[in-house]
Amino acid sequence: SKDVLFKKPGKYKATIYVENTLGLTARNETTFDIAPDQKPFAYFTMAGTVYRNPSDGKQATLSIDDMSYSPDQDIVARRLWEYRYDSDNNGSFAGEQWVIFSNENLDRLNLKVRDVGQYEVRLTVFEEFGQPTIDEYVTQADRQSINSETTQNVIERIFTVKNQAPDVDWSW
Repeated sequence: SKDVLFKKPGKYKATIYVENTLGLTARNETTFDIAPDQKPFAYFTMAGTVYRNPSDGKQATLSIDDMSYSPDQDIVARRLWEYRYDSDNNGSFAGEQWVIFSNENLDRLNLKVRDVGQYEVRLTVFEEFGQPTIDEYVTQADRQSINSETTQNVIERIFTVKNQAPDVDWSW
């Protein structure tokens, strides 16, 4: 048994040569392919509109379901969830700061916000290898990550918080 680590994809050949105590020898070769490591795919779903709840401190609760995956069967080991708010209500998030709301590896979570208006959500997924590796030969650059700005349409990442309309009763 021999542990090896291949950092470059391609076709490789391994040869084994053995000799026993009687001097008898044998040799065998095998050729195999190492596939390139693929980036994970970041994708989530959420409602496009949520309403503030007066009985929950006037907060709006957005439920988010993550459907991210690794196409080469690596493990999604960490998820970084962020949002930003269109503070000047001009329809643009340029210049708005991202706020981290979860750095846990959650694939289903709730985001609670107070202000009426539009928000944008961003998810960054980080993967680890789907099998054991030799840690001393792996650098941070060998670990793949991607965020939803690259893999998901912007209109799927924006939600609007609205107030609930008041109840009116005209009966006398």
